[in-house]
Amino acid sequence: MLDFTELSADGQDLELLVRELLFRQGFSVYWSGKGADGGRDLICIERRGSFFQQDERSWLIQCKHNANSGKAVGIADLDDISDSCAHHNCQGYLLVCSTYPSSAVVNRLEGISKNPQKSVVASYWDSVKIEQLLSTPQNWSLAQRFFPVSAIAEDWQIYATDMPNQWVVIYKGYYFHLKNRIGSRHSHHLESIKQRVADIEGITLPEKHFLRPRSVYYDDKNGGYEWYVDYMYPNTQRAITGSAQVADALGDGYALEDGQLYTFHVKLRSYLEHSDHYDPDHYDYYDSGSIPRSGGARGYESYEDYAEADDSKRRLTEDSEREKNRGFEKLCKELEQISFIKVLRKCNSSIEYLDKFYIQKNWSEIIEDLELEDDRFFSAWFFIRVADDDAFHDMITNFSQGIDKHFRLTRAHIYLPADEPKRSVRSDDSILYYDLTLSIHPSTIGNKVMGRSLLNEYFEELANAITAFRGEN
Repeated sequence: MLDFTELSADGQDLELLVRELLFRQGFSVYWSGKGADGGRDLICIERRGSFFQQDERSWLIQCKHNANSGKAVGIADLDDISDSCAHHNCQGYLLVCSTYPSSAVVNRLEGISKNPQKSVVASYWDSVKIEQLLSTPQNWSLAQRFFPVSAIAEDWQIYATDMPNQWVVIYKGYYFHLKNRIGSRHSHHLESIKQRVADIEGITLPEKHFLRPRSVYYDDKNGGYEWYVDYMYPNTQRAITGSAQVADALGDGYALEDGQLYTFHVKLRSYLEHSDHYDPDHYDYYDSGSIPRSGGARGYESYEDYAEADDSKRRLTEDSEREKNRGFEKLCKELEQISFIKVLRKCNSSIEYLDKFYIQKNWSEIIEDLELEDDRFFSAWFFIRVADDDAFHDMITNFSQGIDKHFRLTRAHIYLPADEPKRSVRSDDSILYYDLTLSIHPSTIGNKVMGRSLLNEYFEELANAITAFRGEN
């Protein structure tokens, strides 16, 4: 909740806040001068269109700031409303208070509005109403300006909209939309949102570069979240990374800790820092046509957006492929330097594709689509021909292993199909065949990125052991 004690004690901040709110609604607003109680009144011109002729209504607006005392606005705090409205030629009266009006004040305002002898409409805004008005894409920047502490507090603020499955969420100063595909409950999302915001804040960016969530869509029919996030950076600088890289860092394509699959749609946005139109949560960012109403891919607002997304995905694929094979290729090169062995076949781990198998479809299709050579997710495999068995075992004894990372060496026999008689490929004892499996324990893996890192660490450790063995021999 917004803390109205952050506003100046003399009430001027409250008056300025109300004035800015009305300006943003398109009203003409000006000061009437200081009243009898020392405060300034506002005059607001409301222009109302009709089929025949546009007319105007003038509103007298008086602000009462009692947040520091916490007291309600009482009858004694008001002057003669009808006389004040007549003095300023106003047909409407609005009391704005940073606490709430007393029941006597509410009755008085209602009485004025219902009095047929007086052509004045009277109403009020209390602190709850002001906070509701501020909690929109168009006005949230005002909340951040006038309430710099409480607007970024960790408190949850969730507002219903005119749609039962859509809400406005404010959390830690982030303002974004939350939508369900079907359901009308939001509370079960909060822990997920809290963790994802922590992930967003965990990405290190240069000064004045930042990430802002704009919308969260939950497919409660099939399961899974879709987040729409903007990477903001000054237009005089360049983004340090691409949209696909940011999405990947947040966990794009993963089933995360709550078992839900997450998709992150990231857009790069440069901003003109000193423009009077700029605000990090400007409503244009939320009204953008690139954010679909019912989930799905983010639309491209320009060719530059399309080109950036395409280039970013290409670079991410290349980087992922390099990282996937980095440790494995180093180990393979070291094995090639050993004269008494020959690697006949080899297979790297396929841990990057493990989460693809959640899909309820024929797994053989997934294996074919991904061109997987094997179903090894937590291990790599070599099929080796050995010409010097003693030297080979001497080398293997240099390999480290434990519970979290280990190898298994198995002697292999080859059998060829034949009609009669069935035969195996036999050779003298100087030529032997081995299966070498290198594994990491699944319980040590938090996700596929961590798994690949652990695999590469083990591959490089074994490669260094082979290097040391060659140096000794």
